[in-house]
Amino acid sequence: MPLEKLERLGMLVNYNGYGASVDDLLFHPADLFKALCSFDTPMEFLAQDKDVFSALDAGYETDLTNAKNAKILEETDEGCIITLADSAGSRRISGVFGNQLAVDNPHRAHAILTAQEGGYLVSIRAPKVSSTGADTLALQFETGGGRSAAAGINHLPENDLDKFVKAFRAAF
Repeated sequence: MPLEKLERLGMLVNYNGYGASVDDLLFHPADLFKALCSFDTPMEFLAQDKDVFSALDAGYETDLTNAKNAKILEETDEGCIITLADSAGSRRISGVFGNQLAVDNPHRAHAILTAQEGGYLVSIRAPKVSSTGADTLALQFETGGGRSAAAGINHLPENDLDKFVKAFRAAF
């Protein structure tokens, strides 16, 4: 069994754990745990349970395609700010998408803003080459925090969007 398939399974299980509530997930964590624990090894699971893996993989690909086609609010050589729709798929994919953008564009910072009632959930990734500044930016906002390489804001009020864009530009 190729190592890539095991890596993919791990990423998909992790991806399934993100959302604002259990209702956002493709599988309830207890149900996914039961499906995985029905087998002695991950290799056995991949060989025998095609339905769960396929559902996770299809959901991931759909969410990723939607994120890649999302609105770019601002894009420069230094940074990119993207807005995602208020949807379960957006909430599942935002962190993974931010990580992928950071790896694909290591000299650029990224902010993924997922629409939510009255504002945005924000995921910030500092440029990989420096891995600093995401936390400092996030802490400028009431519900912000995180690590220097990756941070977030739990709720950025809609009327603070311009303030965030200016702070993002200044930070990166």
